[in-house]
Amino acid sequence: MFNIDTLRDAVVAKVYRHPSTQKEIVKYYQETYTGKEGRSIAWKKHLVEDLLRERGITPENTDSKEYARQKKNLGKRFESRAKSESAGAKSTAEYKTFGNKLPKILPPEEINYSVRVYGEIRISTQCRPVDFTVTVGGASKFSLQGENAENFTDNPNVYDLVIAYWQGDDPGYNGWCEGPYFEVIV
Repeated sequence: MFNIDTLRDAVVAKVYRHPSTQKEIVKYYQETYTGKEGRSIAWKKHLVEDLLRERGITPENTDSKEYARQKKNLGKRFESRAKSESAGAKSTAEYKTFGNKLPKILPPEEINYSVRVYGEIRISTQCRPVDFTVTVGGASKFSLQGENAENFTDNPNVYDLVIAYWQGDDPGYNGWCEGPYFEVIV
């Protein structure tokens, strides 16, 4: 049986992107680690520790005083009074590399991809083989554009693809006899 998470995972894997700037990475950590841990703000503590680990600096391989110094210095980068709008070239490269290790969470800046759907669709009580491609964000005979493309990218579902294929009419869609199977094409 079809699982909507499978379609979402396919869309995320093909068209979503990793956080790559300080602002995007901070936002990811703020959403992932809320609240406080001890005397520290949780997101900041985890971000600083993860960035130090990325640099090869851990409590296990670094003198405790040196680790505390590095942690404090790096932590200053994320204090509101020390934030700058632009990071230096070294920091920009570090964020891009570090962000690639985080999950793909950001929708594409420009939506333009296709989803091929095939299987046997149930229309009323009849099963019919189908094989069609819907363009999301671009122009084609069967497409989702504008707000529909954004909504589909955020919350993919097969019904939107079926309606796009039938150009806005609901053909009596009643699920699938076999499938649906799909392929996301960038």
